[in-house]
Amino acid sequence: MNRFTLHHRFRSIGCAAFGLATILASQGSVFAGGVTVLQGPTLTMNPNSTMPLSGLVELETDIPVFAQLSITDGTDAWVVDFPNAAQQHYLPVYGLKPNRTYTVDVILNPGGNVGAVFANTPPLPADFPVLVAAVSDPAQMEPGYTLTDCLRRNGGDPRPTYSVIVDNAGEVVWYTTHCLAAATWLPNGEILYRNQAEAIQMDLLGNQKRFTLAFPGLGSHHDLQRTPHGTFLSMDRQNVPVQSFPTSETDPLAPWAPATLRDDSIVEFLPDGTLRREWPVIDMLDPTRIGFNSLVSIAGGFDWTHGNAATYRESDDSIVMSLRSQDAVVKFSRETGDLQWILGPHDNWSAAFDPYLLSPLGTPFRWQFHQHAPMWTAPDRLLLYDNGNHRSSPFDGTVPTLDDQNFSRGVEYEIKEDQLQVRQVWEYGENIADPLFTAFIGDADWLPVTGNRLMTFGAVSFVGGVASPDLGLGDLHARLVETTADVVPVKVFELLAYEPVIGQRIIIYRAERIPGLYAQQNLLPPHGVGDSLIVDEAGALTSMSWAVPAVDVAHSAAEHYRVYTSGSPGAGFTMLESTANASVQADPGSSAVTFIKIVAANLGGTSGDEPNP
Repeated sequence: MNRFTLHHRFRSIGCAAFGLATILASQGSVFAGGVTVLQGPTLTMNPNSTMPLSGLVELETDIPVFAQLSITDGTDAWVVDFPNAAQQHYLPVYGLKPNRTYTVDVILNPGGNVGAVFANTPPLPADFPVLVAAVSDPAQMEPGYTLTDCLRRNGGDPRPTYSVIVDNAGEVVWYTTHCLAAATWLPNGEILYRNQAEAIQMDLLGNQKRFTLAFPGLGSHHDLQRTPHGTFLSMDRQNVPVQSFPTSETDPLAPWAPATLRDDSIVEFLPDGTLRREWPVIDMLDPTRIGFNSLVSIAGGFDWTHGNAATYRESDDSIVMSLRSQDAVVKFSRETGDLQWILGPHDNWSAAFDPYLLSPLGTPFRWQFHQHAPMWTAPDRLLLYDNGNHRSSPFDGTVPTLDDQNFSRGVEYEIKEDQLQVRQVWEYGENIADPLFTAFIGDADWLPVTGNRLMTFGAVSFVGGVASPDLGLGDLHARLVETTADVVPVKVFELLAYEPVIGQRIIIYRAERIPGLYAQQNLLPPHGVGDSLIVDEAGALTSMSWAVPAVDVAHSAAEHYRVYTSGSPGAGFTMLESTANASVQADPGSSAVTFIKIVAANLGGTSGDEPNP
């Protein structure tokens, strides 16, 4: 079989969720083209009792047909197409806003409009955190929606911990009471998140797939991601005794003593959950080096590294990990485990690590401190969230910066790996009018369509030196900030999350921009020679893939596909590629609509071949 995959940017098509009604319409009726609706359509809201703004339309037809939902609340209106023909239809309804009344028309092809279903979405719960969009400029924003992991309250607070999706105006279009720790959006429209022993994939209806992971130590923390190899990458911890360890962060002459360290490790699991490999930090770095907070006792040992992120890069089969208490981002080989470089201040490293320390170039330049969330933006560029705690290292002769005089930021570094050099090329947070400081948690994401950056200032304690409670935003609050990538970044989105009560807090570990609320579409291909498919949308990265059957009852089986692109079908198409096995991406940096035409062909000149349009 030939297999063809086309990657292209599509406009994200939102859908809506429905409220309190389940409506039956059209059952037993015959529609255009002789299509008979055998059951439904019905709408069930919140089918798993944990996603109040999600619904499911169901119907059955006597023959396979395509389905479309046309949704409106009288103000907003949109259409959702489902790309595969079926007889049993399960059509998820996502993206509805709370406290509204919606009408959903169910349209079949063939068949036409076969009926409408209706619902009233419930209001947000009374204990829902306050969400306010202080800035929203959709024309400059990355297309799509924003997904947060848990909106965490104070420890021990009995109220629900919500995870949410908001649109570009900051309005809630989905939420759940599940705490989505380290949430990542997957191309199939599911969210990957973790608990202490499992990887969980969940769709926006609340259907779950759980994978038990055989952690060798105390269990998962901070991070979880899928690699291109189909494996899971996460972090574990174990308590490790050492014979001698510093006892002070301020006195270099203080005696050393035996200690137990909470050692972090990167762990990789096969798809069945069995452990493939473990990389303990203590085997890679000097277990006597400390940064500020390395002497904090947690989980039975000193938190000497506090690993908080692991990022895999396929191009050189490497892993980058963030070690907060070391003020270090470290890269090593996934295959050998060999250390490759260390990004961070040089203080207190022994001479054995000099060959791995990246040397700073140019001005302005600042090291990161107590950082989170490293992310590759290019082969030689790394973006991360720099919390900035202390802005100094133990024993370096400088005075640590106080929180109310400090700032957190997103920062991007250019790394010259062959020369072990690093240059700061972009930052946001130091030179703004009212700097934000977050002593812990945070995130920074590069956004692929616009090149913008989305930063999660996850636990803001000071704004321009003013304490969060004095601003009426609770003890700690969160801000999601999207900026352009300009040298002087322009803020195009800012969402505040808070509870306006002293003694309360809302914090967010991570957030990410997602292209839409549905799976990237897998469209049916043209089957026979001369058949064609035209796709006419753009915006979010979407994949189309298929396997061509060896025998096509209606046509000669295609040997190859011709792929064409156009800004306007009336102006004709330009051929991109003619191939049996390929991956094509058209205009990857463009948000404009691009028409893609795929034509099944035999290159030997069969009469069914279509000439170049």
